Amino acid sequence: MKSLLLAIAITSASFSFASEPANKKIIAAFKADFSTVSSVNWKPTTEKGVYEGVFTLNESEVHVFYNEDGEMIGSSRFISFAQLPLLVQQAVTTKYQGYAKSTVIERVQDGSTTYFVNLQNEKTSLMVASSTDGQLSIFKKTRRK
Repeated sequence: MKSLLLAIAITSASFSFASEPANKKIIAAFKADFSTVSSVNWKPTTEKGVYEGVFTLNESEVHVFYNEDGEMIGSSRFISFAQLPLLVQQAVTTKYQGYAKSTVIERVQDGSTTYFVNLQNEKTSLMVASSTDGQLSIFKKTRRK
């Protein structure tokens, strides 16, 4: 489930969306959680009984995930590198000198926040995961051609 939410957030732009999920509990919960959001696109995920909603909030693309009981089980949003906690910025900048920074995703799940930072240099593309305290690990690594 942990990597599912991230994978969905990263690739969701390539899928088509339904206007709303069939489950009214999800719609009611979303409206209670995000009363100021006027437009959301819904789709079922590859995990049975989990729906994803995508919308814009404060100029950020946000992905939320609800189960059939209307419980939010996670969220992710695209943020800038400057919006990362200072400890995360310092850890990434120090450990990955010479890498260009691109997409940053903030994922909240099970009461914990993880940041995913895409980095690349001439030879390698990395997705680095970080906790809020700047503990880094490589989530994905590919060689560039």
